[in-house]
Parts: sequence; structure tokens; C-alpha cells
Amino acid sequence: MRLVLRSLPQMVVMAAIVTSALFVPVAALLIWLSFALFGVSLRAFVTFGSGGLFFSFRRSCTQPA
Repeated sequence: MRLVLRSLPQMVVMAAIVTSALFVPVAALLIWLSFALFGVSLRAFVTFGSGGLFFSFRRSCTQPA
């Protein structure tokens, strides 16, 4: 039991490294699949559509009702 508790911090660090290393390949795969299956461009994927989701939300919040 002590061995498991002593190695827990090391396992957490290794898991963080593996997760960080897999981020870019998984993102590239999602972008490629969205383009191949749905025809979504890279710009639309990165900006959440035309103009970007956050830009549209901010613009709608600042316009008077």
C-alpha cells in the first residue's frame, strides 16, 4: 500500500505528460474528420463558424435591444 501511495505523484506527472503529448494529434484528427465527413473548413473549425462563436455572442450582447 505504501508503494502505491509513494508512486502516485509520479503516475500523475506521467499521465499529464501523455495527455499533453496526445492533444495535438487528437485535435488534428478531429479537424481532418470534420472536413472529410462534413466539409467544415479549418477556419470554421477553429473559430466556431463564420466570425467565431464568441465574436457573434459579444456583438449580440452589446447591441441595444
